[in-house]
Amino acid sequence: MKKIIFAVIFLLCFTFSLTGCSREKNYNIDENSISFNNYSSYSSEKLSVKEPEEELLYTFSTKILDTNSGRQNNIKLTCESLNGTIVKAGDTFSFCDTVGQALPNRGYQKAKIFDKNGNVTYGYGGGNCQVSSTLYNVVLQDVNFEVVERHPHAQKVYYVETR
Repeated sequence: MKKIIFAVIFLLCFTFSLTGCSREKNYNIDENSISFNNYSSYSSEKLSVKEPEEELLYTFSTKILDTNSGRQNNIKLTCESLNGTIVKAGDTFSFCDTVGQALPNRGYQKAKIFDKNGNVTYGYGGGNCQVSSTLYNVVLQDVNFEVVERHPHAQKVYYVETR
């Protein structure tokens, strides 16, 4: 069974769709949403090779209510670092290990975050948590994933609606 570790750190909003077979980046970020659509195609030099068929497995979306440019930038960087990640059966996925630290030398900018006491302040990586929360809610839809660790915010986040 696949094991998933998620550490939730900051906040934001977007649409994330899990699909199979895609290896190319295909996401869009605008002021209102982030969307992950892995509907890109393979190219092949051999005529006998068919393009893989993709199937939408699960989807979950959160609304982007804070369009701060730093937040938008951080969401884009976080999505880029997750793109192409493959979790094999029996492996454990860590959001924090995959994304890495939100540091200015990696291109992250200051945006609203919750500090360790649950207060809203500014820090590098604001927006990462919304990506993490959206991915977490997609994973909850698959009974074959086991969430082994999660760190939710100390305060209620505005971008995740209860379903």
